[in-house]
Amino acid sequence: MWPYLVMSLLVYKDGKRISGVVLVYIDNQSIKFEKGGNLGTRELNQVKLLAFEGDYVLIARGNLIVRGEGLKGCSEQKMSVPVADFKVESKTQAKINLASLPTAKRKEINQTSQIRGFVVNQLQFDDKGVIDVLAAACAVQ
Repeated sequence: MWPYLVMSLLVYKDGKRISGVVLVYIDNQSIKFEKGGNLGTRELNQVKLLAFEGDYVLIARGNLIVRGEGLKGCSEQKMSVPVADFKVESKTQAKINLASLPTAKRKEINQTSQIRGFVVNQLQFDDKGVIDVLAAACAVQ
């Protein structure tokens, strides 16, 4: 089991902020998170964004890297995917089904992932069931 390293800032549309949360689950209706051993649930239409902060683990090409260490040449990436295409796998990992993206964007992401690792910095939510995933594609030193 991976160390408990994923810490996030949850920002509601009304401006309220909760720091130190761990993302547990997202679906079209709600977001579930853990803070201090307690589970919380909020309606997704109340959430503006989830920003990842502090140290968390990135795995790229079999290497274990702590955020900010051993990364270079980062470029900002943005993908907009339906909420249903974003699955939380564990406290340190999520998967995105790229099938809903245009072919050119899928190809770009697949090519980038062959030589770089993605570090997700923020998830932004809209009222149409879409997540804007803001990430950095970074070369591993």
